[in-house]
Amino acid sequence: MRGTLLASRVTYILQEDTQREAQMARLVRKNVFLDPKTLARARRILGKRSESEAIREALELVAFRQAVLKGFDRVAGKARDFGEAWTDR
Repeated sequence: MRGTLLASRVTYILQEDTQREAQMARLVRKNVFLDPKTLARARRILGKRSESEAIREALELVAFRQAVLKGFDRVAGKARDFGEAWTDR
């Protein structure tokens, strides 16, 4: 059995399930038009069981990419001898 069991007076609940329920409570419903082939491809690449999971993961990856790029922008040029590694010799 996966996850950690949480004992309750009535039943046993997987901790993994309660986390999923908490995440679902924060979600909003959106109606969008998507290419089914692209959606299926993204689902396979991301290893997700549902299209909704694939869409959420893809959006998280876009947000993460933006954070990484901002981080690169903040540190670019701040290291000692940064430019020397990129000059032609």
